[in-house]
Amino acid sequence: MSPQTCPERRRRICVDASIALKLVLEELDSDKAHALWASWVAQAVEIIAPCHVAFEATSVLRKHASRAEITPEAGRVASEAIDAQGVKLIHPDALHERA
Repeated sequence: MSPQTCPERRRRICVDASIALKLVLEELDSDKAHALWASWVAQAVEIIAPCHVAFEATSVLRKHASRAEITPEAGRVASEAIDAQGVKLIHPDALHERA
């Protein structure tokens, strides 16, 4: 393909659960996570994560709720907010073998 016909590749960022959680909980450096996220959205960056991030985030939210650091309702709302972030969850073949 010539450069004129090559589709432009979209930049990707792979995030972990800590970034997703900083966006929905008040934590150290949450403000930095919000600024990063806003810059990625403004640049139309594709945000991806390994599929296990959803389980990790849920586990952390449940732990916060069980310690009464957040209410169960706040945990549910935070979980829904994480789901709404638009992160593309990926599961590459043999991911666990390469880790």
